[in-house]
Amino acid sequence: MASCMHRTSILLSLVILLGVDGLTPARLAHADAPQEDAQLLRLRRDLVPYRAASVDVVDRLARYASAGQRRRQINDALYLRAVASADLLLIARRTRSAELEARLARSFGTTPEELPRAIIDALGAVNIDPYRPEVEDALAVVSALGRNGLTPPGGPRRDVLYTDAVAAALSGRDHLAALAQLGADPCRRGQVCPRTLSVFDATGRRAITAVQQALLALRRIERTGAEGDPLAAALAGSALVDRAVFASIELAPTVAHFDALGAFTRVDGGGQPMDADLIVRVDAGSVRYAYLPRVRFDAEGNVALFGLGAPLLPEVAAMDLPAAQVAVPQPVEAVVELLASVPADVRVALAPGPDLGMQDLWRVVFSAQRAQRPLMLAARDGSGGLCLRSLSWQEELAGGTEVYVRLGGYSVRSSGALLELPRRREANGWKHDVDGLRAALAGSRGRVAVRAMHVAPASVVVDALFASRDDAVLVRR
Repeated sequence: MASCMHRTSILLSLVILLGVDGLTPARLAHADAPQEDAQLLRLRRDLVPYRAASVDVVDRLARYASAGQRRRQINDALYLRAVASADLLLIARRTRSAELEARLARSFGTTPEELPRAIIDALGAVNIDPYRPEVEDALAVVSALGRNGLTPPGGPRRDVLYTDAVAAALSGRDHLAALAQLGADPCRRGQVCPRTLSVFDATGRRAITAVQQALLALRRIERTGAEGDPLAAALAGSALVDRAVFASIELAPTVAHFDALGAFTRVDGGGQPMDADLIVRVDAGSVRYAYLPRVRFDAEGNVALFGLGAPLLPEVAAMDLPAAQVAVPQPVEAVVELLASVPADVRVALAPGPDLGMQDLWRVVFSAQRAQRPLMLAARDGSGGLCLRSLSWQEELAGGTEVYVRLGGYSVRSSGALLELPRRREANGWKHDVDGLRAALAGSRGRVAVRAMHVAPASVVVDALFASRDDAVLVRR
């Protein structure tokens, strides 16, 4: 699988030169712009490229506003000062430039710790038309910076902060959990769940949404940069590169919903978390199988499922499991062909259904043996998730500890001693004593062999295997 450890540089270059037309947002291109005096025009030109010296322009804008005579020019100067200060603070935080942040704080006559509050006050003073959209965007970002938090995407400054957070999440070790903190679940209650995302757990769905939102945010940065926003214009080139990087990301969210395959055997024992590529679910008379999907994106944020084969959940393929013609279990040719066609590096998990008998389980096991295909065993655990354990088998018992699965319970023979564990009556009916079996095997020596009456349901044998040690082997006779 391709690595998810991509680290984008949202603030790729802080010295990209902008033309004068790109200096101020398009909303400042108002009808009486030609009436601006030469001093304000020079200040507008001097603001970019954003750098430490831009703080001097912030000071000059404050002095200009204090001495100004016309309300519109005063407001323009205050607006430029406030939004440029928000941009410079964002740059200082994202580039870890303590010097730039300290200079900006001195310009406001405050400390770096109190700087966000001072910029918020400056923005609030010009949160009026025609400046309101850019001011509210800057307000959201500075508020988030002040509390070391995050604001949802939606404006160029919020988009920068959000895509940087997604990039940081992707660079972490547990990137799915980190991404999930940044995205909403599209399948939450009351929402129509997209079918392509329906098989994943909530953490995976939120992680996918976070990457989608980041790609859309990068597209908006490009667009608003072209429209004249100074910060977005400075970042438009890097946003194009970042969008290509984000679109190369592949995620492997946890697949948690297997309903399309049918019911699985439920077990009380432990096991390993799901780590397979292909699930083959076998029940009385039928075989259903599907590969587990992963996720990739295009540059527009669209999701595509991919995997090591087809079909991909939630799509499934099915075939009949013909009735046995002889008493001794034999390989099933269709199952042999299926397993032999699977690439060698694909991890295959056999998931017995609740109605599967032991004879049919052995027919599938012998099919895997002929196809030279290793198998894992999959079952539902107590929480409803899917768990795995290794599955090994042999024809005859060869010493060690023996677990014999009867219709009426377990017989455990170890070191010459025999322990009978009859079924127990519980609220929902009679059940094999899995807890007793686990306790009996805890101190046993040698390899554990599990065999069963040929008329026993496979589900109780699977339960016994999951309750046994990892080295337990399935024995036919």
